[in-house]
Amino acid sequence: AQKRSSASTMPALKEIFMEFCLFGDRSNKGKMTGRQFMKFCQDNGLISGQNAQTDCDIFFKKVVGKGSRTMPFERFKYACERLAFGIYGDVPQKLKKFSAHLRGPVAKGTIAEPVKFHDDKSTYTGVHKKGGPSNKGHRMTLSNLLDRSESDARGVKLSSKGESKASVSSSKPKTVRGQSAARDAPLKRVETKLRENKISSKKSEKDKTKGSKVLTKKGSKLKEIYLNFCKFGDPTNTGKMTGAKYFKFCKDTKIVDSNLTRTSVDLLFSKIKLKGKRHID
Repeated sequence: AQKRSSASTMPALKEIFMEFCLFGDRSNKGKMTGRQFMKFCQDNGLISGQNAQTDCDIFFKKVVGKGSRTMPFERFKYACERLAFGIYGDVPQKLKKFSAHLRGPVAKGTIAEPVKFHDDKSTYTGVHKKGGPSNKGHRMTLSNLLDRSESDARGVKLSSKGESKASVSSSKPKTVRGQSAARDAPLKRVETKLRENKISSKKSEKDKTKGSKVLTKKGSKLKEIYLNFCKFGDPTNTGKMTGAKYFKFCKDTKIVDSNLTRTSVDLLFSKIKLKGKRHID
């Protein structure tokens, strides 16, 4: 009779075993890990106290044996018999009594505390007070998000530009004679500056023509300057100007400035000299 009763408890015990094996691991085929065995003990109230988890791990190691990390059903049944013996003692049908109080795994989660400004709809403001925003009835695309209407080079919309000018002209009072004169003063200054530039450009052209005539007349003077720069630091030089001396010539004659730099002078020298040579004649 005792064997029949213990045999009848096997399906229920096997079902509970499989439930804990599959909890968190749906591909498990009947191998209970130490973590799952500890959950079995916790959910069924078999362990309590500070050292309960440590004692559970030690008990699991003793049951599965050395070198094994999982517990098959036969070892789980043996563990339940040991636990039943510890609770009820050596009484008949102790495993049946033990399995009658067992249950499956319990899923536990964190329950959020109530949030006033989320749960209490009377505290909502703005759009959310009227039900919240909705994109129902239209698709959210770039054509909806960006204004693709025509605009000028500065990004001002042409439609709004005409409206703004009309509103400004209507809102502004009529200017008196003194105000219009002050407004036109910068324009007059620009016009006078342009006239002065034209006159100065004409004068510079005349000066260039004069300068060319002087150079033709005084070609010997230019040759003398050239030889002076060639012999500077090299008295034996007979008329071969290097790149360094050409730069000194430009620098001493104040040709080099912010517009014409050392790099520009070097590039100019490389274009003037003959290919394969390092000096100019």
